[in-house]
Amino acid sequence: MNDTLDLEQRLRDLAAAAPVPPTPLEQDLERGHRRLRRTRLLAGAGAAVGVAAVALAVGLVGTATESGDPVPAGAPTEVASDDPAPSEPSPLRQKEPNGGQLLQTYRDVLAEHLDPDGRHLQEKPDNLQYGSGLGTKLAWTVPGQEGMGMVQIFVGPGWRSDVGGLCGEPGATCSKTTVDGVTATVIEGDGSTTVVVRKGRVPVAITVQELFGNNSLVPVDGLDLDVADLVRAAADERIVPPTPKQIRNAGPSMGFPALPDETGPRGQGVSRAPAPR
Repeated sequence: MNDTLDLEQRLRDLAAAAPVPPTPLEQDLERGHRRLRRTRLLAGAGAAVGVAAVALAVGLVGTATESGDPVPAGAPTEVASDDPAPSEPSPLRQKEPNGGQLLQTYRDVLAEHLDPDGRHLQEKPDNLQYGSGLGTKLAWTVPGQEGMGMVQIFVGPGWRSDVGGLCGEPGATCSKTTVDGVTATVIEGDGSTTVVVRKGRVPVAITVQELFGNNSLVPVDGLDLDVADLVRAAADERIVPPTPKQIRNAGPSMGFPALPDETGPRGQGVSRAPAPR
């Protein structure tokens, strides 16, 4: 027991004798302030890293959207509501109709001016006039009648549009008329009436007569079309001159074999059968 007490006393004496370094109060306060500043700096840096990460994510979403890549699930998207409507195709890119299609256009214009009810004029051309232009003969029928008349159109300086030649035919009479500001030559004779309207240097000739000589022996009764309507039809802006290519391909495009002299001054593809109704 005495030995234990003696050891404890010696330890206390040794601790009391050891020198203790002095620490002023100001240094303790400075160490505390430094520790506090370090803590605040670390907290601020963590917040900045978080903001940068969010900005980077938003930038990646925008890039993916602009490049067409899929947008991550949950990412906001925008739908434009004021996109312009698709533009109309340029007329310059539209395909040129072939000769047969052009003749069908001629026929449809004639029907609009001369037969708006669709009761008389042949619906599909099956006769071809060609050379330095393009034209066709169309049947004109009246329900209940056996006879067949004819409406012919030719566009170009070739056959059946030579005013001088037509006016010089025996029994022909020629005169001038003006309709809606359009001047036309009117040629009458041999049971037919022809009007010729010039579009620049290109004549448009429309002829009507009561007998379609190619397809019938009986004339139609009452083919009495107004000259003013014939002039309006010839002057219609949809009656355009054919191109050389349309003249060349008119026969095959209508189901005819290639014509032997498509580039010659005049010619005719004869109907294979009476004009259908």
